[in-house]
Amino acid sequence: MQLASEIVYPIYLAGASDSQESVAKRGDELLKRKASTANLEDAKLINRLFTLFNGTASAENIAAELKVAPAPSSLRVRLMSVFCRSIAAANAFPYTLQCIFGCIYGSGTTSRLKQLGMEFTVWVFKHAVMDQLKLIGPVILSGILRSLDGSSSTEADSTARDVKIFAYQAIGLLASRMPNLFSNKTEIAMRLFTALRLEDQSLRLTIQEAATSLATAYKGASIVVLKDLEALLLENCQVEQIEVRFSAVRWATTLYDMQHCPSRYICMLGASDVKLDIREMALTGLNLLNDERQSPAMTVDFNYPDIVEMLNYIYSQQPKLLQSNDQSDGKLLFSSKTFLAMIKFLMKCFEASDIPDLSQEDPSHSPVAKMCVVLEHAMSYEGSSELHALALKSLVDISFRQPKLVSSRYANRLHWLRTLLSHVDSDARESAARLLGIASSALSSSAALNLLSELTSALDPNHPSRFEIYHGLLCATGYVTACCLKES
Repeated sequence: MQLASEIVYPIYLAGASDSQESVAKRGDELLKRKASTANLEDAKLINRLFTLFNGTASAENIAAELKVAPAPSSLRVRLMSVFCRSIAAANAFPYTLQCIFGCIYGSGTTSRLKQLGMEFTVWVFKHAVMDQLKLIGPVILSGILRSLDGSSSTEADSTARDVKIFAYQAIGLLASRMPNLFSNKTEIAMRLFTALRLEDQSLRLTIQEAATSLATAYKGASIVVLKDLEALLLENCQVEQIEVRFSAVRWATTLYDMQHCPSRYICMLGASDVKLDIREMALTGLNLLNDERQSPAMTVDFNYPDIVEMLNYIYSQQPKLLQSNDQSDGKLLFSSKTFLAMIKFLMKCFEASDIPDLSQEDPSHSPVAKMCVVLEHAMSYEGSSELHALALKSLVDISFRQPKLVSSRYANRLHWLRTLLSHVDSDARESAARLLGIASSALSSSAALNLLSELTSALDPNHPSRFEIYHGLLCATGYVTACCLKES
């Protein structure tokens, strides 16, 4: 008599797992020959297999002689490999829950069963229908977290490592399917960032992927939660581990919009990262990645932060900006690449903001003055030539909108501007010369003429100087002359 594959499948599977070699060999042979066509999506078959796995010993309404003892470990391993291929198994509540917790916490469980239990958890989170997932998701998540709490970050066993890999994959999957389970508190976010710092290198890519999935779960989070996440990301955006920095910048660009000052500051810091993918992600978050390739026709309107709010946040994170550049011993307060990104972004904010009328307030405390201070700090000797050129050009650009403030500010810093006329970068020299011309407009006529006389007298053909010095002096002479003619 030929029995259906679904009927004999549990019997042959049990035989293939027998401790007697001859029985196991025969069971395996029959399993392949007569039960290979069994439908693993058959609900009755899956329920029988779960009964085989979990047993019925704890059931009270079954006669003692009909009770089934839980399967031994060897058979459980076989059964788990079946469950991880069956969508019906992923939806067989409550057997699914019993199976997972039996593997992870059951008496007599093994490291191999723990691994398979976590693998099955990933399968369940991927294929369970939403109604069932809502019931079992929170329960299984608590079990996963308990399992991770009981593990060590120094475990060298490959099976223990695989258990963690599946655990973090499961968290990422659940976050993508049930974001509301995570978005009301920061505990899981803190766990993943801590794990990225402390876990072995072989686990970090998996944790990073889980963190990326988790980020989307927080998109609809409350203001309080998002505020807490700001601090978490700022704390982790410059740590040693690459994966942590990547996740911090990814979260900053995923969770917050362009007008959010703390996340844009994180992007500024990320713009100087040693890893190209982190730098590019950070520049994208500042809308700077394609600046050089964009034509004016391709320009897109973005809602940039208010320049006052952005500057105030930067000052709050780096209080040394309140000191003059002379007090910083010529050292950069940020790296050159961070300063470059910061200045470019601030100029975009400046161009998009409505700068208030400064006639009614102290110019030294205006946003323009604060912007000038940032640019002056960027001129520290440790900065790159590119940074110096950009900072000076930005000062010139600011003067187009606030000429009186800029001219009066630098009328008292003529010596500093004159030292920049011999800068190795030609763009920096020309911008310094233009600033000198702008500053001369705030001088009296006699002082402006004296400045012009000093510049021209320095152009002495009998005492030849470097090309850079001559070029800077010629440019400055031209701009100061133009200013004198304009004023007259």
